[in-house]
Amino acid sequence: MGRTVVAGPPGLVEPVGNAFTADERERMRLMTSWNLGNQAVADETARIGNNAAALGGACYPDGLPVLAWRLAPGAGRPGEPAKAAALEELLTNVQRHEIVPLAGGDYLRWTQAKPIAEAIWNFLTGP
Repeated sequence: MGRTVVAGPPGLVEPVGNAFTADERERMRLMTSWNLGNQAVADETARIGNNAAALGGACYPDGLPVLAWRLAPGAGRPGEPAKAAALEELLTNVQRHEIVPLAGGDYLRWTQAKPIAEAIWNFLTGP
């Protein structure tokens, strides 16, 4: 069913704006189509509840560097302040961590690719 949805209106699975060429948009559509209905993704989706419950109380090791993303304040998504606070709490024991706020929605990997790449580079080459 998922692949049928992707075959519908092209803009349904593409990022908004005009930052991408027609070729790039077509590649994004094809990648989404390939991944959306595959068995591994369907299985992972079916296990979300159990996997989340199994992680209750888990934390990152103190010495593991962690680079995390969160939606920038004012992104307008329900529960965002609570999610930001939970992320901060999750990282309190981690000696080296950074939380990068990014503006956008579900397609940050597409719409914020350059800032994400820069943040990764700076984190990996930093202290």
